[in-house]
Amino acid sequence: MVMLVDYENSAVGPYRELLYIPGKFAFGRKVLQSITRIYVSSMESVVNGRINWGIPKDRCDFDCRYGGADGQDRLDASLGGRRFASFTFKPGKLCLPFTSALVPDALLTLAQIHGGRQFVYVPSAKGQVQFAKVTDWSFDSALFPDLAHGRVLACVKVPRFTMGFPVSAVTPA
Repeated sequence: MVMLVDYENSAVGPYRELLYIPGKFAFGRKVLQSITRIYVSSMESVVNGRINWGIPKDRCDFDCRYGGADGQDRLDASLGGRRFASFTFKPGKLCLPFTSALVPDALLTLAQIHGGRQFVYVPSAKGQVQFAKVTDWSFDSALFPDLAHGRVLACVKVPRFTMGFPVSAVTPA
């Protein structure tokens, strides 16, 4: 799963993030999803994400353009002037309400290992879901997984999106 999130406000101010969750991994006796690659647009998010949830955040620059003349949204992420991820997608017109409260915690639980500690948490989210179509994407595999060799199973845009991050359960790794 790949997510681009554009937080208009948060405890560390507005920021953007691009993250990759490739699947589930063993964490002791449990098998849980984990974020293996994530870039954010602010150092405050980098620092707090690592401290509070063990998320392996790195800082990069984002260029986001929403609702162009062709109705498409575009994102470019770059590091030191080197573009490593580019997405273009066209959102549909139909918006449906969404809440993660309807999804079992087992599907939402994330785990990370950082600094010799294991972090486990269940984020929550709600917003309006619009199905979308990816019209173009490219990646620099040296900096982000090259997903262009795969296929898109689903793409959604979630306007008026809010997300909650509870305190992590932290144990020695």
